Amino acid sequence: MKVPLFLLFASSLFAQPVLTLSTTGAVYPGATLAVTVGLTGSSGQNISGLQFGLPAGSSAMLPGAASTAALKTLRTSTAGTTVLLVGWSGSTPPTASNAPYADGVVGTFSYLVPAGMGPLSLALTGPVAASTTGQNVAITTAPLALTVGLDPACASAITTNVGSWTTNPSAAGFVAIVMELAAASTTGTCK
Repeated sequence: MKVPLFLLFASSLFAQPVLTLSTTGAVYPGATLAVTVGLTGSSGQNISGLQFGLPAGSSAMLPGAASTAALKTLRTSTAGTTVLLVGWSGSTPPTASNAPYADGVVGTFSYLVPAGMGPLSLALTGPVAASTTGQNVAITTAPLALTVGLDPACASAITTNVGSWTTNPSAAGFVAIVMELAAASTTGTCK
């Protein structure tokens, strides 16, 4: 089968749009993170509406600059876990804004880091995008990989004390290091 060259070229002009997640700051059990939802690869896709699910432990989604610039209104499900960004003007009678999204910040939400240390992955679920003509636009999400560590207030309170020790010929090569959490008992902030 022969495919016209212009079709091959046209399909390679546009990357598939991706919803991304990012955050800054310390990631420790009990911390509340401000997580940014970004949109990349939207050029030429004419995305007019977005829908996606937030990770468990999320709340308070707010629209970002890209949503505001495209005149989108943020709606959430009763549980607040499904987000819909569409062009409702809020006027009476209602009119729709069909302005397409540009790459940028779609919104931000709060995320409560669960107990436990180690790797943590945040991901949006069930992403859906619609074009200005109401057609489905293929869209993916990129998960955010985080490492849950120690609360910075506690980390600064940790001291390493190497006491006196003697070499035991049967345990050569081993060194005993004692870690103590000096401030934990006085401040109560360490988790």
